[in-house]
Amino acid sequence: MKTIRKIIAELGDIDEWAGGHTKIPNDPYMPLLIEHLGKGPCKGDLIAVSHTYVQNGDLMRDPEIVFLVTEDIWTPVSFRNDSLGIYQEALVIEDGRIRYVRPKLIRDLKRFARDWDRNIAAQGYLRVITGP
Repeated sequence: MKTIRKIIAELGDIDEWAGGHTKIPNDPYMPLLIEHLGKGPCKGDLIAVSHTYVQNGDLMRDPEIVFLVTEDIWTPVSFRNDSLGIYQEALVIEDGRIRYVRPKLIRDLKRFARDWDRNIAAQGYLRVITGP
């Protein structure tokens, strides 16, 4: 998630950004939403990245991946695509601890996230934050 890391860096250090969020409009594409959801296990940060749109008054995610970020390692926790009715958990977290891991889903989501991050870069979301 190189592009997302760069966007967060432009917004300030993630420790200073705790609890923060940003919505980046970028017509004609869907807005990009990045949210710090709080602290997770392993002294990591939970970061949600999503494209969003509104349908019948409801915020829809297309898609959203929640990551556990520890020392610059982005591990997918969950995947959601509201338009397809998909919700998958790669890490099951209970009481602040990782209770269950789905390694194949983590690999699949990491591969998807790399492609998605390249698309986010190609579509110019970082330029919206930094300027031309």
